[in-house]
Amino acid sequence: MNKQTTKQMELLSDFDKSQLVDKQGTTASTTLNHIDGILAELVRVRGLVSLDESGSEAALQSLPLFLKRGQAASLESHKSLHSSASKVAKAVEKRFKQDANLDLIWNPRALSTTTTKEHTLNKAIEQHLIREGRFSLAARFAHEAQLSSSSSQTTESSDDALNAKFNDMFSILSHIKQFNLDPAINWVNSHSTQLAHIDSTLEFSVTRLQFLKLLFGVAGVSSGDRNAALQYAQLKFNAFKDQHMKEIQKLMCCLLYTSKINQSPYKALTETTAWSDLSHQFTRDFCLLLSLPAESPLHTCISVGVNALPTIIKMSSILKEQSGLEWSSTGELPVEIPLLDRQRFHSVFACPVSKELGTKENPPMMMVCGHVVCNESLKRLGKGSMTNKFKCPYCPSEGKGEQAILIHF
Repeated sequence: MNKQTTKQMELLSDFDKSQLVDKQGTTASTTLNHIDGILAELVRVRGLVSLDESGSEAALQSLPLFLKRGQAASLESHKSLHSSASKVAKAVEKRFKQDANLDLIWNPRALSTTTTKEHTLNKAIEQHLIREGRFSLAARFAHEAQLSSSSSQTTESSDDALNAKFNDMFSILSHIKQFNLDPAINWVNSHSTQLAHIDSTLEFSVTRLQFLKLLFGVAGVSSGDRNAALQYAQLKFNAFKDQHMKEIQKLMCCLLYTSKINQSPYKALTETTAWSDLSHQFTRDFCLLLSLPAESPLHTCISVGVNALPTIIKMSSILKEQSGLEWSSTGELPVEIPLLDRQRFHSVFACPVSKELGTKENPPMMMVCGHVVCNESLKRLGKGSMTNKFKCPYCPSEGKGEQAILIHF
């Protein structure tokens, strides 16, 4: 059980969860029975009226009362469910000691001070829409946000190229969803060199899944053909023997169990999750070749921001009380925001001399001996001059500040 699930279970520990679920099921069943009864009565009365039988007038007169009773019974059962749901809401609210008042940290001037920030935000939204395959919506947003008018012709052409590439990606993904690997195979074959540079296993993953498709088929799409799978393996697997021999051996062994694969040690090879796994891997490696993260930057920023809200709210109140500053007025936060490993994209350099983190204003510099310090520390070592000779604080070498090289992580 992961931490999030454990936390949710703790939130629901003050009331009987099963009782609430049972009550919801009972209420739904009761309401449907009342509706069925009302429909049956309406059909009965309509039959009497259409046949002009005796008693039709009395049935019509009693119908409103019957409908009111059914409605009242349904409302009564819903009141009981609503009461239980309200208790649940109160129990959950008690667990949150801090009121997440976003007005405390909202700064309406955060984007109005410069057009660069607003343009960057709009650009992130546009690229998010492109990455989601919403190309027409992205174009409409770019037009309304005047991104085209504020961009150079070079930027516009690069955006068009990005659109075309993601259009290709979504086309290939749609074929994978339909259990057709031919477009994916063509793509990995034409990009095999680039994929090798990023140590990608995508080419083997596509080849592996095509072999399994030929061997076992896909329900409702194609049937298995053992001979075709064997011929495909002989043709393709030799190129992957150095890196994936163990996996190839498993694939070859499952040829012996084609008629009883579900009773074999290789049952997991037939799981349909392999197709969704391939889609995720394809998306990730496709984005890597474009020097883009697999997850939308906008989605990552929002996720990090939501998780950081409690810390920012507390920090904002402290800053206002002590110095009257807005938390968004400084270039960095005075507290650390915990991040997942997949949400970390930039290496952080800490100067071994001053213990300060490297920034754009105080970047890391590599001296002639190979040791790295921040620029301010470099100036202090040279006593304020970049032409003075000084000894490296970590080795006997001597050098000048002007000889140091700016380091980019």
